Amino acid sequence: MPRGWFSYNGATGSNADLAAGNYNYLEGVPFECNGTSAICAIYAYYNAGTILGPTTNPRAPLTPHVQNYIVTSRTLGVNGIPQAAKPYLYKKTL
Repeated sequence: MPRGWFSYNGATGSNADLAAGNYNYLEGVPFECNGTSAICAIYAYYNAGTILGPTTNPRAPLTPHVQNYIVTSRTLGVNGIPQAAKPYLYKKTL
């Protein structure tokens, strides 16, 4: 199953950052995520949309690993999570 980068749309509410519908597909790379205060982008599975590219949002629900990275990011003041491997989540400063 393919994966891609998705930006967080800044939705508010209890656990809004865990809802796949609150992330939008990022066209192309690179993108800028500098800072440590808020979620910027996640690397998640998506359903293949058309020959033109993936669907707009990641596959719902987000995998347990991605959800864990999101929850962990709320308390860590670092840019990429996990730190010891390829990051699946980047943060930014608002």
